[in-house]
Amino acid sequence: MKEKQNTPQNGQSGNKFDNLAHVMALHDIEDLMDRMLCPFILLGTTAKSCIEMVDLTGDKIEVGVKAKQFTKEITESIKVYKPEAVWNDNGISYKVDGLPVYIKIIHRNYKFFEYLDQRVYQYGDYWIPNPFYKYWKARFLIQ
Repeated sequence: MKEKQNTPQNGQSGNKFDNLAHVMALHDIEDLMDRMLCPFILLGTTAKSCIEMVDLTGDKIEVGVKAKQFTKEITESIKVYKPEAVWNDNGISYKVDGLPVYIKIIHRNYKFFEYLDQRVYQYGDYWIPNPFYKYWKARFLIQ
């Protein structure tokens, strides 16, 4: 008798997700933040894909919200809309069809978050760090 192998589902191929899964997750976080009137910034490879105008890649969708804009009302709204979300000191995470979505709370003031750039990408307008190349060098240090 042949053993049944675990086959990837929901747009997954191993640890990779296809562009459609990324787009769905990006639209999900955009919808969530728009409902709460909370501005957010694309971060990590999500922002890099937007800058380069290529398909989304990677193992997650990552956005950031400045701490001063992350109010008690937004916290409560996220608990209502995404009860499965996992909370920690750095932010919130949840999954959309298996693809992790991270909302990072930005506590410090960085120059590249002061005057954000706006880009049109995948049917939406998104804020990205400006200048992006300075953010990209410091992306692992953001708190």
